[in-house]
Amino acid sequence: MISGRYMDEILYARKIEIKKQRKDFLINLVIGVCKLAELFLIYLLAINKYAAGGLMLVNFILYINASYQIASSISEIVWTVSVLYTASIYYEDFNKYMKLEETIRKEGSSTPPSGSCVPFIEFRNVSFKYPNQDAFSLENFSCKIEHGDHISIVGDNGAGKSTFVKLLLRLYDPTEGEIYYKGKNIREYDFDSYQAEFAPVFQDYVLNAFSIRENLIFDYDERNDLIKPSLEKTGMYEKITDIGLDRPYSKKFFDDGVELSGGEQQRLVISRAYCKNSEVLILDEPTSAIDPLSERRLFEDILGILGEKTSIMLSHRMSCSKFANRIFVMEHGKLVEQGAHSELMNLNGLYATMYNRQAQYYL
Repeated sequence: MISGRYMDEILYARKIEIKKQRKDFLINLVIGVCKLAELFLIYLLAINKYAAGGLMLVNFILYINASYQIASSISEIVWTVSVLYTASIYYEDFNKYMKLEETIRKEGSSTPPSGSCVPFIEFRNVSFKYPNQDAFSLENFSCKIEHGDHISIVGDNGAGKSTFVKLLLRLYDPTEGEIYYKGKNIREYDFDSYQAEFAPVFQDYVLNAFSIRENLIFDYDERNDLIKPSLEKTGMYEKITDIGLDRPYSKKFFDDGVELSGGEQQRLVISRAYCKNSEVLILDEPTSAIDPLSERRLFEDILGILGEKTSIMLSHRMSCSKFANRIFVMEHGKLVEQGAHSELMNLNGLYATMYNRQAQYYL
C-alpha cells in the first residue's frame, strides 16, 4: 500500500510533467505558426518583387534558402529552451535534496576503541521498516557477534539480510531497539570514525576511472604495503602486475585504459576492502559474477588473510556458509536459526532444506 506522502509526491511529479507537456505544446504551436507566417511573407515578398521585375531568379533562390535557415535556427532555439526548462525541473528536485538536513552525522562524538570487546557486535530487539512502508523488514531481531567470528547470513530474497548490513553500517537507524559495537550504542560514536571500522563490499560496487592503485587505496599511501597481499589472496596479483598498478581503469576516458571482466572487477573490489584494513569485513553478495569453484577458493583465501578480524558474508550460494564458524538463518526479517553448518544440518530445519535444495543441482 502506497502511503499518502508518497502518493502526494507522485501526483506532484505528474502535475509538473503535464504542465511541461502543455508548455512544450504551446511553444511548438506558436513557433509553428510563426514559421508558416514567416515563410508566407517571404514567399509573397519574393514573388511580388520577381513579378515586378525587381528581383532576379538567383536572388529569389537566396530569399528561399535564407527563410529555411531562419526557420531552422528558430527550431534549435525552441529545442534548447525546452531542454533548459526540463533541466530546471530536475535541478529543483536536486536542490531540494541537497538542502535536506543531515542528522546522523550530528549525533555522537566518541571514537571506537581499538581491540576487542564482549560482545563485539550486538543487536538488541531491533526492528526496522523502510520509509513509507508499513511492513517491518527486520522485526525483533537480536544477535551477538564475537570478535574474530566469521558469520554467514543466509535466507531467501526479502529475508532481511541486506537490511541487517545497512543498519549495522548505520545507513539507517533502527525503528525500534538498539545496536551495540564494542560495548557502546553506535549512536554514541562519531559517524565517520564508526564507518571506518567496516570494509563493506556490496553487489552494486563501483570502480572509478582512476588508476588501479587509486581504486585500491585511493590517496592513502600508508596502505601501499597491503596491495600485494590483497591481490595475491584474490588471485589478481599476476594480472595486475602485467597490467600495471598505475595504469588507468576504463577506456571511456583513457586510450590506454584497461577493462576487466565482471569476475575480475569483483575480485579487485574485495582486494580494495582488504586494503582498508578495517576491523570488520562485510561481503554482501559480492561474488555473483564468479563461478562456484572460484568463489569457494576465494572465500578460503579471504578467511586465511583475515586472521583475528571479523567477517560477515551474505550469499545465496549455501556452499559458502560452510566456511563460517556461525550461520544466521533469516526468514521474514527474523532470526530463525543459528549455529555451525553441521549443527544446522542435524537440526533438519530451514537451513537444511535450503542447503539440500541447492545441493541437488551440484550432485
